[in-house]
Amino acid sequence: MTRRINPRKAKIHQSYTVEEAALLFGRSIPTVRSWIKKGLPIMRGQIPHLILGAELREYLDKTQRSSKRPLAPNQLYCLKCRKPQAPYGGLVDYVPISAKRGRLEGLCPTCEGICNRFASRRQLPQFAEIFDLTIRPHKSA
Repeated sequence: MTRRINPRKAKIHQSYTVEEAALLFGRSIPTVRSWIKKGLPIMRGQIPHLILGAELREYLDKTQRSSKRPLAPNQLYCLKCRKPQAPYGGLVDYVPISAKRGRLEGLCPTCEGICNRFASRRQLPQFAEIFDLTIRPHKSA
């Protein structure tokens, strides 16, 4: 699983070579070149080609926004299928993480993997109307 890139690492008033951009984000040079092929604008007037920091940041922000998957009220996110799914049989467990926040867990009807969604404690009545909800006790550390 790849880790998420923080686009704010790119300084908007600085320009980067392909190698510098790869080093900045901990990616390989071919990865940055693939970003260029997919639409990252570069300055071609000189060699080495430069990437403006503002355009690099904008490209990465846009790419990450397009990969987000909003969930409908009756859906959890399947970690195996990598897409929103309604849990099998509508059965969901609420697993508290802290006093105010927890995670809804269910089984994926497609791959039988774990589906989850983060929720606050005050959202539980709303989810109890949609799912057959079981609340687990909070484990103290």
